[in-house]
Amino acid sequence: MKNPVKINHLYKSYPRRGAWFGSKQQAKTVLHNVTLHVGEREIVGLVGESGCGKTTLAKVLLGLESYQAGSVKINGLELKELSKAGFKKLRRQVQVVFQNPYSSLDPRQTVRQILCEPWDIHGLYKNKEERAQKLRSLVRCVGLDSAHLDRWPHEFSGGQRQRIAIARALALAPKLLVADEPVSALDVSVQAQILNLLKDISRTRALGMLFVSHDFAVARFLCDRIAVMYQGQILEIAPTEQLLHNPQHPYTEALLSAVPVPDPLLQKSREPVSLKSELIHAGGPCPYAPRCRYYAASQCNREVPAASGGEGHFCACARLPFKKEKSRYAV
Repeated sequence: MKNPVKINHLYKSYPRRGAWFGSKQQAKTVLHNVTLHVGEREIVGLVGESGCGKTTLAKVLLGLESYQAGSVKINGLELKELSKAGFKKLRRQVQVVFQNPYSSLDPRQTVRQILCEPWDIHGLYKNKEERAQKLRSLVRCVGLDSAHLDRWPHEFSGGQRQRIAIARALALAPKLLVADEPVSALDVSVQAQILNLLKDISRTRALGMLFVSHDFAVARFLCDRIAVMYQGQILEIAPTEQLLHNPQHPYTEALLSAVPVPDPLLQKSREPVSLKSELIHAGGPCPYAPRCRYYAASQCNREVPAASGGEGHFCACARLPFKKEKSRYAV
């Protein structure tokens, strides 16, 4: 499988400032040794609690944030080495669908203007007949009609607005789509329609996708692999069903233990894992150690294997090799 996106040993930090103007404190690291690959026609889910660094990783991939160390390559091009002109060309390869469809569309533009704007920026489809044909094809691709082209964003429902946002992202025929919780602001019935649409365009357009989400049910339906992130580190990566049926990292088990199941007897046997309240990194190699129910100083104070991209099951935990018994928190 080709890997249009290769993130290797990525570090990203933000400077901190003290109470006095101009005074500086130690920088806050938000991404620590992140390695993740996204293949062609592959949908990789990025799951974790709020504030763990999921959106920051998406911003780095889009070039909206810089990074201090590591490598981010898209189709073999290192983001740090690109000139302004080179980065503009790369923009055609990477597009984004934001979380809130009500704020991601310009209310002063019609749907036609919204979809044509990327082409105007990059000088594409200047011929009127060709552009009209492309517009009809684009709106048809996302389940809309050409009659919608001359309407304004406020005339559409949330699901229709998200379809317009997806059409705008597909206008430049990208190789990677970054979807930052694109269905969290939608009704459940509309969520299913958008998820089916994303799955279909990923297959038909040879599109790689990084799908950021909090919801394991959504990730299970859509994603080929899931990466679990905690405090800026990826703790586990595995094919979706493998991760959900036999999670290896204690943090993944803790997340899955909170997922409700329809069987009341099974739900009773799956009591949520109680975590310690400490959220601050204790300084060891594992950020989850202070909250882990398996915590053992002799094991967790030594360096653990870093999770990495590719096929197979990867887990950054000192409990390796993987346990043989099936987890009782499988969903």
